Amino acid sequence: MEDLSNQFTIENIERTLHHFYHDAESQAQANKFLISAQTSPEAWQFAWQLLYPTKPYEAQFFGACTLHAKVSKQWNELPSDHYGPLRDRLLAALFTYTTGPKVILTRLCIAMSSFIIQTITDFWPSAISDVMSAFQPQNIPNASPQQVAHVLLELLTVLSEEFQTTHLAQARVGIVRNCLRQSLDLVMNLVQSILSKTSAPADLCEMSLKCYSSWALLGPAVLEYKALLFLAFDSVYRDEISQTALETLTNIANHPESSKHPSLILEMIEHITKFDELLKKASQDYDMDKLNSLYGLIINVGENHCHLLLDTVINKPQKKDMILKFIGYILQCSSTPGQYPIDEICSEQAFGFWYTLQDAITTSEKNFEHLLLIFHPVFQALLDAYLVKLRYPPENVYKQWKSDERESFRCYRQDIGDSIMYCYNILRTAALANLMAHLNIATTTATNNPSQWQYLEACLFAFKEVSESVDVKENQFYTCIYEPFTEYTLATHKNNICSHGSNRCFC
Repeated sequence: MEDLSNQFTIENIERTLHHFYHDAESQAQANKFLISAQTSPEAWQFAWQLLYPTKPYEAQFFGACTLHAKVSKQWNELPSDHYGPLRDRLLAALFTYTTGPKVILTRLCIAMSSFIIQTITDFWPSAISDVMSAFQPQNIPNASPQQVAHVLLELLTVLSEEFQTTHLAQARVGIVRNCLRQSLDLVMNLVQSILSKTSAPADLCEMSLKCYSSWALLGPAVLEYKALLFLAFDSVYRDEISQTALETLTNIANHPESSKHPSLILEMIEHITKFDELLKKASQDYDMDKLNSLYGLIINVGENHCHLLLDTVINKPQKKDMILKFIGYILQCSSTPGQYPIDEICSEQAFGFWYTLQDAITTSEKNFEHLLLIFHPVFQALLDAYLVKLRYPPENVYKQWKSDERESFRCYRQDIGDSIMYCYNILRTAALANLMAHLNIATTTATNNPSQWQYLEACLFAFKEVSESVDVKENQFYTCIYEPFTEYTLATHKNNICSHGSNRCFC
């Protein structure tokens, strides 16, 4: 590639872009030139020339990226009397690219978002309402009404996202945020109007959900739009947008201010407890992405609002069954059928919840005994589930695993070990009695069929995890541990158990 001596002409830029995309040897040199061009004062002019529809695709894309870079990073180069013309040209470009190409349209949306962030506090305080008025079908005759609405929603979505990543002076951050928040009603009403139409196209509903989720980042006021929240739950049942709806609801549940809205969270839980068929179908269809998203929402709500769950069980007995059903879903997640990490990867999501739940129970001085009584069956069932999930696959299967799969399973077992301790913290002697019952069955199984040692190893692993925490009064269980083993059993299984369990079991 020849030395262009930083001559930022359209011809040089287009030639350099060709080298960048099609000549690996000169790509680094081309990239250096393009960065210099993008940061030059001339970029304010040549960016528009590159956006001509007759220009090559890569030139148009570079032009759109350059506009965003200039507005977001070199705004101080632009005289204030140029703000109006720049706004008008950005709007005109968005109108032109409403029908695509999509990647260029998105970059222009981001550039306009940066412009709004730079000007909404003084030059253009009515930016959002003006943009919403501008993006009407009659103003963009070359596009369908659906395309116009889609671009408007994308612009509003990236506006909130761009605000989160733009480097503003500390004093301006709060001012800009407040200016954006003043338009929350306008944006949420737009989103709600689309989601409430049963005939609305799936891609438009999906963009509406993303917009809703994005604007939740601007503050807690978004939590006050209950009707919109319930429309998002309705969207979970629409296959084309279900994943996006679940991600949106998860973001709402994760909102830092959500704990100040307990009645809203309980209404979310009530909607979630109607997920039986969704979970069943996702499991039957082996749709792990959907299953992960469903459990992800449930577990996020559970972890973030664990104390609310316990308070509700104690103080609102009419909602006790609802809360226990909700927690039952998380138990179902931990019990997901199949071998981790080959057949499923859902069950690992729940580890954090069980820690949070047992911690909340054991530190609840006032209601400790009552909570123990309520959650005793839950932790017994969890312990039973973990004694299944702990087990190694058959020898011939395990030998075919890749090294990263073996490492994932090793870490997974360590996490289960921690969770078994959480079970013990709640169940105490009952946990040891449960493990002892499993151990007796596992020993008999392994004695009758030496190749079936995995259940036995899982029991020993579990005992090892709780051994250091067992109270002296509970030691009678440990004196019984070796009684089920005949000399034949130990001799037969010691090598298998120790080779897989390493120092994690009794050998």
